[in-house]
Amino acid sequence: MTSLSPKLDSTKSSRPLSAASPKCRSGTPRTDRQNIAASDHSPRPINFGAETLVVADTRNQQCRRLGHDPCQSGSARIDNMVEPWTIDELDHAGHEHLDPAFVAGFDDKQGHPDPADDLAVLSSCGLGKESTVVDLGAGTGQFALRAARAFGKVIAVDVSPAMLEVLRNRASELGLDNFDCIEAGFLSYEHAGPPADAVYTRNALHQLPDFWKALALTRIAAFMRSGGVLRLHDLIYDFQPSQAEAVFTRWLSHAATDPTRGYTREDFAEHIHTEHSTFRWLFEPMLSAAGFEIATAHFDGSVYGTYTCIKA
Repeated sequence: MTSLSPKLDSTKSSRPLSAASPKCRSGTPRTDRQNIAASDHSPRPINFGAETLVVADTRNQQCRRLGHDPCQSGSARIDNMVEPWTIDELDHAGHEHLDPAFVAGFDDKQGHPDPADDLAVLSSCGLGKESTVVDLGAGTGQFALRAARAFGKVIAVDVSPAMLEVLRNRASELGLDNFDCIEAGFLSYEHAGPPADAVYTRNALHQLPDFWKALALTRIAAFMRSGGVLRLHDLIYDFQPSQAEAVFTRWLSHAATDPTRGYTREDFAEHIHTEHSTFRWLFEPMLSAAGFEIATAHFDGSVYGTYTCIKA
């Protein structure tokens, strides 16, 4: 699920920015990077062998059941990015996020999270009106639409046609001319133009099993500039396996009772059963291997992490 943010009053932990931690770096000014070839920084769709196979039947059938036209997408086509050994990200997106009826109530269920802190963090790292921000797993645009007012260009990426329909309509109503919507995922998004100054992702990376998380983070780093900022929120487990029962019991005890206004015990249980949240002590080495330095890490209730990372 793209949003299962905990509402806990239990222990919080954080790793503050210290003298040994990487600082936010503004990097090369945008005007000096206009001549950088996009191909030098744009990760290609995962490819294996000389032939690209199109394996789209499952995705197309699922979209048709939900009333979507599988031929309609943004500037990145998911169908063209499936190899024999890769996964279809739509299969991992959560069926509810492809359902227009669920998407219509998505913001209420999420509690209308305020992106002000995220915008402030990115601004403090030197981002401004010349900066490009990519939002991976943008959903209905709770962050992306606000970010478009603060930064030069925002690229909102999501695998769900239903989410993107809402997002495109909202962007159009706001008259945003620095805003792009692309139907793609972590493993299929193709970045065009100069390297991104920042990438934002909230409650989406847990959709992928750990092997694919590591590949996704490597792809993200490949289209960011040196000194760029990764701002990430997700359900990540900050405890040892022996503590799982106690942590999950506490987490579920704070679940919502109204499924239209929050995530219920059943929602949390489904997340634990079927999705791919990982342990902090497995996730942080993935960030390092991808080329990110952790500037700050904050955990809420041992199940929800917020990271600010710098591309080395």
